[in-house]
Amino acid sequence: MLTACQTQERLVAPVETASSTALLAPANSERPFYYYEGKPVYLEADPTTVIVSTRDGLPAVAAEAAKGALASFAGVRVSDEGGTLSVPGHRALKLVGATRDNVDSLVASLRRDARFEFASPAFRAVDGGQPVWLVNQLDVQFKEGVSPALIAQVITTAGARVIRTPKPDSGFLAYRLAYAPGRDPLKVAQALDRNPIVQWADPDKISGHRPAFVPSDPFYAQQFHLRNPLFFNGVPVDINVEPAWDLTFGSQSVRVTVIDDGVDLLHSNSGGGFAGDMIGNFSGAQGYDLLYAFSTGDSPFYPFGNDTHGTSVAGIIAASQNNGVGVAGIAPNVTVNAIRIFRRTYPPESFQGTQVATDAQIGDAINYAWQGMQSDVINNSWGGGPVSNAITGAINNALSLGRGGKGAVVVFSAGNTSERQYGIIGGVVYPANLSSTRNVISVGAIDRYGSPADYTPNGRIDVVAPSGHFTNACVGEVVTIDRYGAQGCNDGPGGSADFTSSFSGTSAAAPQVSAVAALMLSRNSALTAAQVKAKLRSSANPWGTATTFGAGKLNAYNALQ
Repeated sequence: MLTACQTQERLVAPVETASSTALLAPANSERPFYYYEGKPVYLEADPTTVIVSTRDGLPAVAAEAAKGALASFAGVRVSDEGGTLSVPGHRALKLVGATRDNVDSLVASLRRDARFEFASPAFRAVDGGQPVWLVNQLDVQFKEGVSPALIAQVITTAGARVIRTPKPDSGFLAYRLAYAPGRDPLKVAQALDRNPIVQWADPDKISGHRPAFVPSDPFYAQQFHLRNPLFFNGVPVDINVEPAWDLTFGSQSVRVTVIDDGVDLLHSNSGGGFAGDMIGNFSGAQGYDLLYAFSTGDSPFYPFGNDTHGTSVAGIIAASQNNGVGVAGIAPNVTVNAIRIFRRTYPPESFQGTQVATDAQIGDAINYAWQGMQSDVINNSWGGGPVSNAITGAINNALSLGRGGKGAVVVFSAGNTSERQYGIIGGVVYPANLSSTRNVISVGAIDRYGSPADYTPNGRIDVVAPSGHFTNACVGEVVTIDRYGAQGCNDGPGGSADFTSSFSGTSAAAPQVSAVAALMLSRNSALTAAQVKAKLRSSANPWGTATTFGAGKLNAYNALQ
């Protein structure tokens, strides 16, 4: 019978030998990788950069040493660019003329040079493209109960040396090691991770981590739905989108259709006196106008008169970022399409001051959105009126047939039916109320303090998002884009005529959800409409009573996880 100590002795595996590596690595182990929770994370070499540390710990001499070590590689030279890294003794060297075919040979030459203690190509993660710069450090956490003697034997077998032992009182439970000179750090980390007495082994690296992205757009500070210092029950009131931008800004292949009163195409222009805030969002976009009348000269991309509602909705979804103009959209890289179903009063007589498409025309609009425009997300910041077979039928089509059978994501504002200041609580309007039986997403509103907005209804609500406390035409608090020039509300920050500071209603909350859904599909296009809805609900911050807040406040970062 073996003693416990003898059993542990038999668990020691040699590091970086032909036999052990073949047993421990996946079948396609010719690709560089490291293990994360037992699964390989594949990398691809970036031949423009190598990371080195010198034996004398003086990174300033590394470039000159590398020039000598790589002199035999024709056409390859070490640039004077590059710089020191945050890990002492390390330097990034920029290479000119290196390729993916010869970068391994280049690094092998550096490892054979006695002046270098460590050398590795820079990498990028295959999934996501984030930079991965290995350094001469390796953290290894051993399983509980392993004797110090056996740990020392494994470290010695790896040819590594200890930089730091565990310090449990400080929360440091792993050994920090340095690689033996000349070793391939990934192969050492792979073999150690697969050793039966090791909990995990992680090659230390400088990765794509960075502070949560903050746009530089001049009016971003006023967009409280995106960044709000106020808390409600200990949770920030904004939609937590800044860390989501570290993951994606959206993809141009994701199409969001705004069914409304049009979207001002002038905001796509730059130069010639124009400085729009949706540059590139209408690339290849289509428009569909259910109310087109040649005499008015309007179209879904040239709204009529003060038809600014759809433009403001589109700005919340996809306004450009970091262009020195205006505001920041939530999904600035997605493509926006426009469909017109409303128009302000224009002769002849219109219905209650606004010309409105018929139910059948609205059904056509929704059907054209998912089929003709191949829309991934359909935003509807409108509602009300009696139920309609034409409209419900079109919504059913979008949910079941859109996106090749995965379903288009259909978002509706829940309506502005309450006057809570007077104790009047209205219900969720049609078609948002279809959320109770279908995968329609119904969106209510909270104000900048986290309380229910005055107008937000009670009923079947999926999530809420921040908006103004009160609502009416040019009455509100959400900062977004306005019609370009003299038309519109003309009350942007600093008096800007091309932006507005007074958008509101559940109309302003719905496009926030549509934009986050577009970010989700940019990250994972395989999601069905039902999965998007479920994830938006499950990732929301719990906020209070379900009939008022649904599953809670929209959380963009959580939804993308």
